[in-house]
Amino acid sequence: MNADEYIYMESEISASFTLTRFDSDPEEITTILGILPTKTWKIGDVIGKGILRRKQNGWILESQLEKTVDLESHIKDVLARLQPSWEKLVEICPQYYTEISGVIYCYDPKSPAIHFNNEIIKSAFELNTEIDVDYYFLYEYVYSGFHSDEVQHYIARCKGTALPCPYGCTLLGRETLYMESEISAAFTLTGFDSDPEEITKILEILPTETCRVGDVIGKSILRRKQNAWVLKSQLEKTANLENHIKDVLARLKPSWQKLVEICSKYDSEISCVIYSVEAQGEVISFDKEIIKSAFEFNAEIDVDYYCLHKSE
Repeated sequence: MNADEYIYMESEISASFTLTRFDSDPEEITTILGILPTKTWKIGDVIGKGILRRKQNGWILESQLEKTVDLESHIKDVLARLQPSWEKLVEICPQYYTEISGVIYCYDPKSPAIHFNNEIIKSAFELNTEIDVDYYFLYEYVYSGFHSDEVQHYIARCKGTALPCPYGCTLLGRETLYMESEISAAFTLTGFDSDPEEITKILEILPTETCRVGDVIGKSILRRKQNAWVLKSQLEKTANLENHIKDVLARLKPSWQKLVEICSKYDSEISCVIYSVEAQGEVISFDKEIIKSAFEFNAEIDVDYYCLHKSE
């Protein structure tokens, strides 16, 4: 096998809608909705091939798409199959616990897209449900000794430390020299023609950054194609994603009604970035409070997930 190779397999993605914490037989849920579930379980049922037993009744409908399809399409498939009984679901969901769940088994260094558009956010809000994504990073990297003796000596000496690497050895697929994941979140407003300062004056909130059409992007030669107003979380990078988002929302709260009005005219997004060093990824969960806020802002939610493989 050549230097810097990894064993490639396509990522496997799935999604489902789950209804639990009801006392009746799951068959009654099926009768009410007129939709055949993928599976059901009752209190006391054995979980899989183990010895643990179910502590509550459950009703679940899973996506029927191929595992190679993106997460957003899987969720839309589930929602489309629930559509014939939407009004009944809207009525019963607040009485029980509901969740739109996604599972990603990633075998590729390039992580699959995790995006929830306005349609998905609106549906989750109407069903009074949370959104949860379980992410597992499983690609196998083969370290071949490709690096020079000098670099390999540096890796051996500094592995597991926070020392900066002058050789670029923290790139994906090589030794990572730091051990903690880094997480951040931001609220971004785009699609407006006025100067970003006008948005600041209206909201009376100081943004983390603003961008104007024509601004250079970072250190590249590319230029901004639209104006932007951004408010980022102020929490430590080690805080979980949900807390980062809630920190941003709390700081927007004083101008909530003005923001709702502005967002109805322009494009808004709750943007999340995760740099993870764990094979079983960071928790990606959006509770009802976050879903409600995104719905009110007509905002999409986007998660950029980067797995930085940590050699054992």
